[in-house]
Amino acid sequence: MSTKAKARSAAIETAEVKGPKTAETAAPGEAPGIPAVAGTAAETPGPQALAGAAAVPGIEDFPAAAQRAYDRWLKSSDTLVKGLEQINKSVLAYAQSSFDANLDTVRQLMACSTVTEAVEVQTSHVKAALDGLLAESSEVSRIAATSLADAFAPLQSEFSDRFAKLWKPLTA
Repeated sequence: MSTKAKARSAAIETAEVKGPKTAETAAPGEAPGIPAVAGTAAETPGPQALAGAAAVPGIEDFPAAAQRAYDRWLKSSDTLVKGLEQINKSVLAYAQSSFDANLDTVRQLMACSTVTEAVEVQTSHVKAALDGLLAESSEVSRIAATSLADAFAPLQSEFSDRFAKLWKPLTA
């Protein structure tokens, strides 16, 4: 225990609470009704003594912990951006293939000589378009789920570590 902490403990132990101040016993500028404590201001530790490293155990570890957290957030955001890029590429590829399929369908419709042929071409196109849309949406969902899981893995380990450190003293 540091000398400042010892002095603070001694000042608290020897302090004598005198009872609430009345309007007559209160010094100018003091509010009545607040208990007076014996001792001088020099004996009472000030905010500078409380702000020291002894007042906050583990403060020396803060810069390293902050750097680890920053690195994990950076890794997480990088993973998330890569996932979004994959989704973007997948959606753009689907849009291109959908455009090409629509263009082919229009060409086929222009070559139809009967309404029945046109209905068959249109029906097959709609079926293929829906199948493609479902396949693409499940692919985008898979990419999104994988990206989110990978992106939050570093953060989850950080939160798990911090949570374990917080609860360890309480469960011991």
